[in-house]
Parts: sequence; C-alpha cells; structure tokens
Amino acid sequence: MDELAAAIAYHRRRGVPIEVAGPAPDAAIRTLEARCGFALPASYRDFLARLGALSFRGRHLAGIVGDRIDNDSRCAWHATE
Repeated sequence: MDELAAAIAYHRRRGVPIEVAGPAPDAAIRTLEARCGFALPASYRDFLARLGALSFRGRHLAGIVGDRIDNDSRCAWHATE
C-alpha cells in the first residue's frame, strides 16, 4: 500500500486529478463481504480501510464511499476469474 500512496503523491505533484473518498468503516467492509458471500482479499480490505475508493483522471476505481455500498455490490468488488 505504501507504493500506492507514493504513486498518488507522485501524480498529484504533477497536477493529475486524484480523488480519495477516505477510509471505509469496518462495518461497511464487513457488509460488502456478507453481500459477496466471501472474505475479501487482505490487500483489498487494506485499500478500503485506508482509501475507501479512488478516482483517477475521472475514472472511478472500485471501493466504498463513506458507509455507502450500492445495491449492486459489483461497484465495490468484481471478481475477474
């Protein structure tokens, strides 16, 4: 995660618009896991706990904003396998 923080800082110094939603509450992360039916990977839980969600150049990267999880949980988690 330190690499991600460094990458965010690097791009912000260069004027790239990056928005961070802020930490997602643990209760919201547990709710997402319950909706998905499985435990999220530790790295993604860490991302949610530290950043919540991220927008880079106007493109939203999956996450939780505050304690809001849309009814369609794919907005916060999508398995590619």
